[in-house]
Amino acid sequence: MSRTWKFALVAAIVVTCSLSAEAQCSRTVTCSTVITDSLSDSSCLVNGFPTKTYLFPGNAGQKLTVTVANSSGASMFIELQDPAGNTVTTSFLDEPASLSATLPSTGQYKILVNFGNPHTSASYSFTLQCTASSNPTTCTYTSTIKMGDTVDGQLTSSDTACGTSRSYMKAYRLQVLAGDAFEVTYSPSFAPYIEIDGPDSSGAFRSAANGPVTIGYVAPAAGNVTIFVGSNTTSPVTGSFQLRVNSIQLPPCGRVRAIRH
Repeated sequence: MSRTWKFALVAAIVVTCSLSAEAQCSRTVTCSTVITDSLSDSSCLVNGFPTKTYLFPGNAGQKLTVTVANSSGASMFIELQDPAGNTVTTSFLDEPASLSATLPSTGQYKILVNFGNPHTSASYSFTLQCTASSNPTTCTYTSTIKMGDTVDGQLTSSDTACGTSRSYMKAYRLQVLAGDAFEVTYSPSFAPYIEIDGPDSSGAFRSAANGPVTIGYVAPAAGNVTIFVGSNTTSPVTGSFQLRVNSIQLPPCGRVRAIRH
């Protein structure tokens, strides 16, 4: 009887410690969250990288942008996972690092944040912004493109303004297979906005004050992906641009990872 009681006590202590560690490594966030957080090289390990997990209750079609930055200049990495634990999209290893996506379904998402170097210990800022869906679904398709293509185009006043978009837009159709990974580089003569949608309800987008911008995407299913290009401006503008689509090879685990020392 005494041995059984001691075993139960030890088990309870182990569970308590595990729950405490989980609480330190994750927290729930909402739209417009701006916080300061930190990571050390010996805490919250995920695949060997100290990682903080942010839980976000998202809605299908909602757009979110996550930005992380630190004063030490250390490169950072962001990964967005859907409610099933699948990767929706990841950021490029950078400082500051930024990730934008359109949520494919309603549920609790995970936003994983870590440093490019697993031995880095530092504080960082975490910012989450989100908006309701305004997918540009009414564009007239400009043309069909394929992997490896480079398009030199011109945004004009005759390009259909898409949905609630504030700018003229062109739309390009790209046929993909499930798991196809590619990156699109958009170099316009104006402030860039680019969005990738489909073949299901998944999507990703990126905007900036000036170009070029590059966005990566992994096709969740076979079918046609739509690449929308326009301007990140409060009123429609016209001008020239170049669009490049390149296939990329993911590592066997399906996630891009780099380490800077």
